[in-house]
Amino acid sequence: MGGNPGSRIGAPIDISKVPINQVVVEECGIPEFDGNYRKSDVMYQSAPVYCKVGQWKGEEVTFAIFMPSFHTYNWHIGIWKGDIDSGEGPDSWCYSSFYDSRYDAPPSCVVPPEKDWEVVGNGINPAPYIRLMRGGN
Repeated sequence: MGGNPGSRIGAPIDISKVPINQVVVEECGIPEFDGNYRKSDVMYQSAPVYCKVGQWKGEEVTFAIFMPSFHTYNWHIGIWKGDIDSGEGPDSWCYSSFYDSRYDAPPSCVVPPEKDWEVVGNGINPAPYIRLMRGGN
């Protein structure tokens, strides 16, 4: 049968090439921020926005994980103004990565880091843990 062994069904997959479609936030000082964030179709500062809808101070809001600056590549977790598709952008920042992913091999700068999150703005300790989920919808 010959051929390329890498092309057969069941060949190993390079997991680093499977896209990050979901981010899990856990053990956050503000429990409303915990949960599953799905990758949206919205790009902000050339990076995807991960979001979930939830309640904040009696209102329905969009919680978002986003990269607010293409200069530092730090990521933030906060609340998005209006609908995620509105393009209005972030409203409130509560946690920041302060992890400069520019020094890692690409494409690490287009996904939020799993470590080195800190409390900023309206955040409350402790800073969350982040898990990147590959594949899925």
